Amino acid sequence: MKKTIIFNLILLIFINLLIKPIYLFGIDRKIQLLVGQSEYGFYVELLTFTLLFQALNDLGLYNYTLRHYSQNENSDKGFLSNLFGIKLIFSFIYLLIIRVITFLSHDYIHAWKLILHLAINQILIQFILFFRSLIAGAGFYKTDSILSSLDRMILILISIVFLYHPLFQKYVTIGFFVNLQTISLITCLMIALGIYLNKINSTINIQFDWNSSKKILVACLPFILIFFFNIAYTKQDVIWIGRLLENGNLENGIYASSMRLFDASSMISLSFGVFALAMFSKFHEDKKMITETLITMSKILLLISIGLAVFVFFNANWINQLLYHQNSIQMDQNLKIIMIGFIPASYSYLFGALMQSIHRENKLAIIYFAMMTLNAICNLIFIPKLHSYGASIALLITQIVVVVLMVYHTIDRLDNKLFLKFIGQSLSFMLVNITLHYFIYNYFTEQSEIVHLIISAMITLVLGVIFKLIDLTELKELYKKKEIK
Repeated sequence: MKKTIIFNLILLIFINLLIKPIYLFGIDRKIQLLVGQSEYGFYVELLTFTLLFQALNDLGLYNYTLRHYSQNENSDKGFLSNLFGIKLIFSFIYLLIIRVITFLSHDYIHAWKLILHLAINQILIQFILFFRSLIAGAGFYKTDSILSSLDRMILILISIVFLYHPLFQKYVTIGFFVNLQTISLITCLMIALGIYLNKINSTINIQFDWNSSKKILVACLPFILIFFFNIAYTKQDVIWIGRLLENGNLENGIYASSMRLFDASSMISLSFGVFALAMFSKFHEDKKMITETLITMSKILLLISIGLAVFVFFNANWINQLLYHQNSIQMDQNLKIIMIGFIPASYSYLFGALMQSIHRENKLAIIYFAMMTLNAICNLIFIPKLHSYGASIALLITQIVVVVLMVYHTIDRLDNKLFLKFIGQSLSFMLVNITLHYFIYNYFTEQSEIVHLIISAMITLVLGVIFKLIDLTELKELYKKKEIK
């Protein structure tokens, strides 16, 4: 089982480091350059508008279904039929609400076709996630890992010619790009549906029994609250910056520039969290297995988060000049603090998945509500004095507190001896890693940033071996085994 875990984590890392950065910097950024800041900005605004009602579209069914089928392999078909029925009904309700609000809004009425198109794409995304939860719940982890970025891969393949060939660039508009998104999503959905029908269930039955559906909806309520409060506590900083500062738009632009790398890096952590939910749910009654699975994932995530955060911290100015061609002390400060926050944020995905797998989603919803409140208070205190840097500090404080609370509410379900040993390894690794980086960046300043990147990666890997985060003996033993599904 450990080989399955490590293989899928490596696959997830590969996908997130290859496919998603190509999409973000090769496709999404190219669209922005071709259509212009104004049109692209309006597209982002409309997309955000459709995301505001995503809780209705998702209903927490992804996490709930993934946990349910990981823990109940022989669930009755009537339960699944009701899940399909609920999914279809609330997708229609989501689309209806989007349409009504659009026609009532003077700002969006002229773009109602594009908004509905974006909303339909959101529905397609949620159906892909729904089938992925069934596939992962059945134990096909490698297949789910590939499906996690398949739509992006398809979109890259079908759009690259239009975006980069001068002959076709004149035809590129936001509407055209959204059409390409729809094609990629439908293709991915058909593939996911085909895998489900071939490997799990050869038929799909749809029904809506109110009594059964009511039980499912009640069970999903905490997951809906988790989704809503999580979005609120991680995204409200932009709103506070805009409202508390006279130059809010400028400060939001500076803050968003720093957050882009955080968001891109968090894709890896989020993928780990999704996979962790499936694995934790399968072993939710086995304290030792849960602990070993948590530690295996945490070791790999620690190498990534510490290695990335430390390198960015010492090279923030070079990174900002490389990405944005700006030499800004404020942007450098923001990026440093935000990427420190990336370390606890990464672990919040793992421990959040653990809390859901052991049926403590109610406590998790309360934690996210408390963090939403704490983040708002921190923003109100720091932003008026420190501007966007204050929002960065608020993010760091909130991320540290949330992961501490998650550990506190799950420690009783872990093997304390194994977990405390890992904590000792982690703290030692972090301390030595930071000390060595500080020494290198203060006494070998004549080296280029590329050389520093290579040295930084080597330090992280060597220390990983020394502190047993990378166990070479164990890797050799796992290599000889065959158990990947």
